[in-house]
Amino acid sequence: MTDKEIHKVNVERANHFRLLQTNINFQALVLDHYFNEYVLELHNQLSEYTRNSEQYNEVLRKLDAISITKSYFLGLKETGRWSEEELHFLMINPNGDIDD
Repeated sequence: MTDKEIHKVNVERANHFRLLQTNINFQALVLDHYFNEYVLELHNQLSEYTRNSEQYNEVLRKLDAISITKSYFLGLKETGRWSEEELHFLMINPNGDIDD
């Protein structure tokens, strides 16, 4: 893939995520419940278990998974924003090089 094609894919993915964020079901289930309420539930569960026990570590794995998912979504937004800027630059300077 060329840099331009990669940037177009990045922008497309960011746009898909933007659309998801406007969906009330996604907002309720993922943005509100999974990223907030469920995280609080998991944090509360940590106090019920002995540190480094199997149950404690399982809760930590769930929290890590949520963190990774949030980071993925944030990365989609940031990469999409950066790719939009790069595509704009290429439109203005069709023969310009993209800095890697």
